[in-house]
Amino acid sequence: MSTRTHILSDAAFGPVSNSEISYAQQLVGSAPESSLTLFDRGFMSAELFMSWEGCGQNTHWLTPIKSKMRYEIIESYSEFDHLIEMPISPQAQKQSPYLGDTWQARLVLIPSPRGEIKGFITSCRCPKQYPLISFNIL
Repeated sequence: MSTRTHILSDAAFGPVSNSEISYAQQLVGSAPESSLTLFDRGFMSAELFMSWEGCGQNTHWLTPIKSKMRYEIIESYSEFDHLIEMPISPQAQKQSPYLGDTWQARLVLIPSPRGEIKGFITSCRCPKQYPLISFNIL
């Protein structure tokens, strides 16, 4: 996937003994309005993503998923486009009780010419406001 513009709006650094997610959480609120932040696959954190999308006007995120990710399809917009619900881990619930039991995101699936399917989840949930073609990944 390529992006048309690249902006470095903030950064967080520290000892390698701290997790990358803890540094990403320090950046919540620093994303520009009307932006899409791309996260690596290792950043699967309901708390981080829910905080990120709630921190500003139209601030969204997108991340690739692992093939073993657990989810339930709530609504299907097309064969490759779904609203999903995912469980929040007991560890995350204990650390942040306000998170609840589940969280939702949009699942976008991209078939490759070799028959493999790659998946992404995003906070851009509305298929009318963010049509699948707008992701420019199909």
